[in-house]
Amino acid sequence: MRKTALLSILFLSYLFGVEDNIVILEQFKEPNSTTTKTNQTVIPTLLPTNDTNKSSKFPLCKIDENSSKDENSSKENLTFQIDPTLIFETGLRNENRIIDLKTTFLKEGEKYIWFNPDLSFNKRALEIIIEIKNSQKNGLDPSFYHKEEIFSLTKKLLDKEFKSEYEKERLIEKLELLFSDAYLSLINDLYYGISDWNRVVSLIRRKKEKFEWLRAGKKNFDIVKYAFNNLQKDSVKKSIEDLIPHYKDYKNLQKALSYYKEIEQKGGFEKIPYGRVIRYKDKDKRIPLIRRRLGLSDENLIDPEVYDRKLLLAVKDFQRRFSIFPSGKIGKRTIKAMNIPVEKLIDKIELSMERYRWMPKKVSDPYIDINIPSFMMKLKNRGKTILSIPVIVGKKERPTPIFNSQISSIVLNPYWYVPKTIVQKDILKKLKNNPESFISKNIHVYNSWKLKKEVDVTQIDWYQFSEEDKIPFVFVQDPGIYNPLGKVKFQFSNPFAVFMHDTPNKSLFRRKKRYFSSGCIRLQKPMKLLKYIVEREGRSFFKVKEIIDSGKHDTIILKRRIPIIINYLTAKADEKGRIILYDDIYNYDKIQLLVLKSRKNENIKFAANNKNTFDNLSDTFKNR
Repeated sequence: MRKTALLSILFLSYLFGVEDNIVILEQFKEPNSTTTKTNQTVIPTLLPTNDTNKSSKFPLCKIDENSSKDENSSKENLTFQIDPTLIFETGLRNENRIIDLKTTFLKEGEKYIWFNPDLSFNKRALEIIIEIKNSQKNGLDPSFYHKEEIFSLTKKLLDKEFKSEYEKERLIEKLELLFSDAYLSLINDLYYGISDWNRVVSLIRRKKEKFEWLRAGKKNFDIVKYAFNNLQKDSVKKSIEDLIPHYKDYKNLQKALSYYKEIEQKGGFEKIPYGRVIRYKDKDKRIPLIRRRLGLSDENLIDPEVYDRKLLLAVKDFQRRFSIFPSGKIGKRTIKAMNIPVEKLIDKIELSMERYRWMPKKVSDPYIDINIPSFMMKLKNRGKTILSIPVIVGKKERPTPIFNSQISSIVLNPYWYVPKTIVQKDILKKLKNNPESFISKNIHVYNSWKLKKEVDVTQIDWYQFSEEDKIPFVFVQDPGIYNPLGKVKFQFSNPFAVFMHDTPNKSLFRRKKRYFSSGCIRLQKPMKLLKYIVEREGRSFFKVKEIIDSGKHDTIILKRRIPIIINYLTAKADEKGRIILYDDIYNYDKIQLLVLKSRKNENIKFAANNKNTFDNLSDTFKNR
């Protein structure tokens, strides 16, 4: 009896991470020799493997081999109801979805999705338990998916802490609802994200004049149907994994989260005191602290307080990862970065993981990845970066929009159709001061987008317009040395009228923080990208270059479009799981973290209220 109970509790402890000193279930009885296997209510002692044999995956658990539903099997038109007291006690978040799911999934005479007919846990239940625990790997809080309640009720069931079959059935009914609720919530959160998106948008727009961010593929997703289809195939585990973003960078963030969570559990980083700047070969009492902060050992060192070459290389690497110039000098800024609390690093990682949930779950190769805070464009293929080009992005007051699209065409020697915002904010001032300058820069003004009638800019009273007015003219600049789009423009459909382009002003690329545009993305070396794309199209780059050099305007329509993702991630990670931080140039992080924290706080309050509710109602259920 004790051995089986201990194995069961060890399994639960593994899944939920409970303390080692948990009390062994004294009342868990070993089934006698006359008890059939179908009457056992047991928990497996092993996690699933890749073995297709179900009995080898769960050697101590009764698995219903026929639990998968035939999609074409006949179903009675039934509607399941949930006891209101159970809804109140368990704190369901998906009450209506659960009713729809059970109504659709169960056949006549069946009651449970997560239990076999003999009331033992089936394969689905075992997989959802594991996925609840694993949710923390994706920056989610297992408590939000009833981890504590499920453990407590499962323990009571195994411990046989019930006085009647009615009480036992109530325990099973609660677990049935909690499993269903957890599964539907996990699907929802991995697909849509856990932020209250409308609240994020509302708060950011209060602070900023302009905010444009489109989340990918978030329409027409039927959560109940998705759950139903995967429950039919007993694919709970796979259905959850399929919703996790399929990016190598996301997997690196998972490693980073695990690494920094472990540091958090050990008490966090040691505080490093400020002081004089430490240079290579200096001796300083803070060196051992800095060495430990960077994961280096003091062993076999003649003098652990000397700043040696191995530490110099580690410091430079740290500075690069924290957006500090890699001089190797350990000054105030570097010490400040080293003293960032591990909790804040975890917040940044979880925030980036959340933003990956707003992107397409996966994207076809090759694709272009532009992370705005990094000021870099990367062309990726099969998880590897094959081209990396510095970019200039939008100003703080005119931020580059965040969205995904596909490069559909390339314009050689492009005309510049001046956006109305730039006309209002920039060009109007120049027109008031010196309208003749526009003639010398080959900018033409038309009375409509048909571009038939050109307007003489010197004959217009530009003082009649203000920055708030809609200027009733269209401004177009010819290709040439004054054209701000340079020699090539990469076009992709979007509602914001932004694109990637060359620029005649290369001096701004010497700046580390490059946010100077009005929303479009300027490429430092666009010819590298152009060469890759035209050769991928089967065309001669030499001939395309000849067209550019001739000054002739032309457009290349791509046969093979290239996906482009413009995102905003202030935290990434390398393959070792070490964090890479970028500045929050548009101040989006603070607001979204506020929304994420409010969700966590609401969950803490919910858990406390749920516990009080359980305690208050427990006597009522015992007396029934």
